[in-house]
Amino acid sequence: SLDLVPEAAPARITQDDGLAELPTTSTTDITAILASAQSVLHHIDSATAGPELGHAIKELDATLSHLDEVSAELEPEIKPLMASLRQTAEAAQRTLQAADRMLGTGTASGADLPRLIGELTDSARSLRDLADYLERHPESLIRGRKPDRQVDKP
Repeated sequence: SLDLVPEAAPARITQDDGLAELPTTSTTDITAILASAQSVLHHIDSATAGPELGHAIKELDATLSHLDEVSAELEPEIKPLMASLRQTAEAAQRTLQAADRMLGTGTASGADLPRLIGELTDSARSLRDLADYLERHPESLIRGRKPDRQVDKP
């Protein structure tokens, strides 16, 4: 691996027997590594020495105990709830399958559905026409519809 050394003296890559020779610098000595490790340990000691860590551990223990109590209360209800959810999902699946069979295009009733909708549309249009005619000619309920005038053809 290559490390970039800040504030290093300028250097050049040289060729030695056809091979590139990269400039190097001395590595960190063991004293600096030990000093860094000692600093890390000191920071760990100071972080764990205060009362805050003990308080946090006690709070965590109380929270876990409460979680155990809640799970113990809910455990008997979980199995019936799961069974109910499974039954609901199965009922929904059966309903969707029945709707698919009824509305699907692969069955005879599925092919009849567009024709049925068209007939219902035509029926609604005819009822609107009848209502319009009766509104204009209410007497036709008693007398009947007048025959259309026949035009004599020459």
